[in-house]
Amino acid sequence: QNNMAACSRELLPKKGTGNSVIWNWFGFDAADKTQTKPCCKICFKAVATGSSSTTNLFQHLRNKHPEEWEKCNRLRSENGSSSTPAKKQTTLPESFTNCVPYDKNGARWKAITEAITFYIATDMLPIYSVEKRGFNHMLKVLDARYVVPSRKYFADVALPHLYNTTREKIRS
Repeated sequence: QNNMAACSRELLPKKGTGNSVIWNWFGFDAADKTQTKPCCKICFKAVATGSSSTTNLFQHLRNKHPEEWEKCNRLRSENGSSSTPAKKQTTLPESFTNCVPYDKNGARWKAITEAITFYIATDMLPIYSVEKRGFNHMLKVLDARYVVPSRKYFADVALPHLYNTTREKIRS
């Protein structure tokens, strides 16, 4: 195709998320600030492409530089068609697992509750701190699956339990 314009010999790499292996063979003319016309690093011809499509780049390599196209295909198969590993999409069961609250008898719920109890006792905070908006917001950010027990739970169960276990440790 003779309708392809020539590029300068100074080609710049693709900005941003150019993670396809094809960008090993293409760059952009230094004068092309918006990076809209990719240039072949072998023959320095501009190749027209659709918006962010690399199909024409692969076709150019296959038609004009078959040996390089073979190398490119080997790289594509080794890398799974891109130079960065693909992100795994969350499965439906994983999605539900991420939003289902912890079981109140589970180890994770108990560990977080004991840590909060220790925090209240050690820093001598009022028990109603567990009902404060900022405290609950912090816990939701740290672990959205954790549901904070009521201040009554801390007063009647968690703090007395911490007191008794600490007293037993001191006695023994």
